[in-house]
Amino acid sequence: MQYKKILVLILLAFTVVSGCALCPPVDPKQKLIMHFDDYMIPLARAVDVVADKLPPDAKDQEIFLAAVNRSGNPNMLKPFDGYVLKARIEDGVGVILLCSPDGKEGIIEDVTCTTRPDTHRPTGSPCAYLLNVKRVCSAP
Repeated sequence: MQYKKILVLILLAFTVVSGCALCPPVDPKQKLIMHFDDYMIPLARAVDVVADKLPPDAKDQEIFLAAVNRSGNPNMLKPFDGYVLKARIEDGVGVILLCSPDGKEGIIEDVTCTTRPDTHRPTGSPCAYLLNVKRVCSAP
């Protein structure tokens, strides 16, 4: 009976150790996405507040400047330094696109009518708006 307990404990310990040792490393892009997700939420909220007050053809810096001014947080865009950050307004809703530093690869796209970032782009995805705003905002 004592040997069975020891054998079970050894097997359990081996399973835990080997299972963790065999886990693949986290994709560097996934680490980047996890880093930026928390900063995208307050930015999206701020853009959402000003989206209906700006002209429909407002773009990038005009939108971000209004969002930063409205939020009262001058450091809101600081986490995105070195990356390409784009914004536009479609049907009164803000859309934010975060791209790689060289502006070639999309990282996160967010439509501000939702609470969490809407899409995490796969490696190689273009730095272009891809989401359908009406479809995203009408989803339950």
